[in-house]
Order: sequence, then C-alpha cells, then structure tokens
Amino acid sequence: MATERLTDKEIRGKKGQPKEKVHYLSDGAGLRLRILPAGGKHWLYRYRLAGVESTFMLGTYPEMGVAAAREALKDARNLVAAGR
Repeated sequence: MATERLTDKEIRGKKGQPKEKVHYLSDGAGLRLRILPAGGKHWLYRYRLAGVESTFMLGTYPEMGVAAAREALKDARNLVAAGR
C-alpha cells in the first residue's frame, strides 16, 4: 500500500483553518508536521531508540519546505540507526 505524502499546496491550504488544539499531518516514515492553534508549523520526527519513543524537531515550515524536511529526516534516521 502506498503512503500519501504531503505537498506544499496541501500545507498552505491549512493556513485558513485554525483549530483549537494542536494537530498533525503525517508524511510517513515518522515525519509529521505539527500545526499549532496560533498557526505555527513544525516538522517533527518520531522515532524509537532503545525501546523509548522520542520526538525530534527538524525545523519550521515554511523556512524548511517539504523536500528539505525529507532530507533532514534521512539524516536523523541515520543517527537513530547508529544509536545516537
């Protein structure tokens, strides 16, 4: 089954839809975009290391676009694979 991937157009479309709570959009492979009620958007990587789940912030949207977030995810996944 293919995973849906986020696009800049989809993310920009969320601008006019404020929510009362923090919500997330998933890009797959642990990459998520956290959208705050005030409008801030942050790229997060959810991972598990030594049985403990953690989250690492990769950057802020739109300063870090979708393609750059996916590249940062690759680097972060390599660090986790190396046990760091």
